[in-house]
Amino acid sequence: MHGLGNAYVYVDLAAGDVALPEGVTWPSLARAVADPHLGIGSDGLILMARGRAAPAAMRIFNADGSEGEMCGNGIRAVAMWMHQRHGLPRHFDVETLAGLRSVEILESPSFGRARVRVDMGAPHEVGPAGSALGDSVSLEVRGERLEVWPISVGNPHAVLFVEDVDRAPVREVGPLIERHERFPGRVNVEFVQVVEPGRLKMRVWERGSGETMACGTGACACVVAAAATGRAGRRAEVELPGGRLEVEWDEPDPGHPLGRIRMTGPARLVMEATLPWDWVKEASAR
Repeated sequence: MHGLGNAYVYVDLAAGDVALPEGVTWPSLARAVADPHLGIGSDGLILMARGRAAPAAMRIFNADGSEGEMCGNGIRAVAMWMHQRHGLPRHFDVETLAGLRSVEILESPSFGRARVRVDMGAPHEVGPAGSALGDSVSLEVRGERLEVWPISVGNPHAVLFVEDVDRAPVREVGPLIERHERFPGRVNVEFVQVVEPGRLKMRVWERGSGETMACGTGACACVVAAAATGRAGRRAEVELPGGRLEVEWDEPDPGHPLGRIRMTGPARLVMEATLPWDWVKEASAR
C-alpha cells in the first residue's frame, strides 16, 4: 500500500503474531522486501495488528531495517486496511511507538481506496537537537553553515528552508544531515520552499530509507516550522513529489498548550500477495 507514493510492504497480523523462521527477524525481512531488485521494492515494512490499548497497532521498519516511531503516510494505509478488511469503525485509535494516534476515514469509495485524517498529536516542546520549538540550530555541512529547524512530531525531523526545492541537493546534503553529530539518533531531513502562506513544496530525505516520494510526519514538521517562524500560516497544503497533503496546526488551548496537528491525505492498496517461507529465509540471510 502507499500514501502519495510513500510505499511499504504491510504484514497483516490482526489474527495473531506469526513465528518467523529461525534466523529471520522483522528488520532482516524489511531489508529483504525493500530491495527493488531481489525483493519487492518499498520504503520499508509495516506490521499491522490488534492493539493492547487500542483497536489497532503498527510497527514501522525502514528500508535499512531500523525501526521508526511513526509514519504519517503509513498510518493512513493501516487505517484504511483495518477499516475495510477487519471492520473497524470509521474513527479509532492506533498504537505506535510515538503513542496513540487517532484516525478517521473520511472517504472509502471502494476496497483499497480511502481518504484519511490523522490526529498527529502536538509537536514536542524540545526538538531532536535539544532546541526549543521554533528555534533553529546551525550545522556545518560540506564546509558550509546551514540553518535547520529541529522539530519532533513523534519522530525527529530537521527542516531546511530553500528558495527552489526542485534544485535542492536532497541526495547530497540529506544523508549528511541525517547522520550529523547533532542528531545522535539520526533524523529525517525536509527541504522546504514556501510558495505562499498556505502552500509549501517539500522534498524529503528519510532516515533509513533515503529520498522518498512523500513523508506525512515530515509535512507536519514543515508546517510547524514554517508557522513558528512566521513564514506561513498554521494551515497549509504541502506539495510533495507524490502528491499533496493537507496539514493544520491547531491554535493552542488549555488542554493542548502546543496545539495539535491534523493531517489529511489518501491511501491506496496496490496488491495482495503471499511470501513463501523459503524466499523469506533465503532473502533475510543476505
